[in-house]
Amino acid sequence: MNMIDNNDTPVVAGKPARGALQAQVRDFLNERLKQHGTDCEQLYITTVHSVIEPKVTFSQDLLALGNDTLEWETVQAHAEGLVGIFSKHWTFEEEHIFSELSVPDVEALMHELLAEARNKWFA
Repeated sequence: MNMIDNNDTPVVAGKPARGALQAQVRDFLNERLKQHGTDCEQLYITTVHSVIEPKVTFSQDLLALGNDTLEWETVQAHAEGLVGIFSKHWTFEEEHIFSELSVPDVEALMHELLAEARNKWFA
């Protein structure tokens, strides 16, 4: 069994261990991000606790988000306004917003990634 948030989830038969597909995830995401002149390790999805006096509570690059998506076999839904896409880690400052991708764009990208993995990478 895998433990995610202290809940038992069954191991998917034929599914590689966490991180085993990191190179494929990186290649998949970078291929789609190259039109924006960036890559998955230079973009961060960042969460704040409140829109009033925002304080960053979580930040990860898109490669890590992609790995989480495959591990959990689900795409996370993010609260608009409390989450953004940034070119700098652990910031929610306007000057670092990556305006070419929205949170829904990133969620759609993760849906594509999960579909690719299910169709081609998971046995």
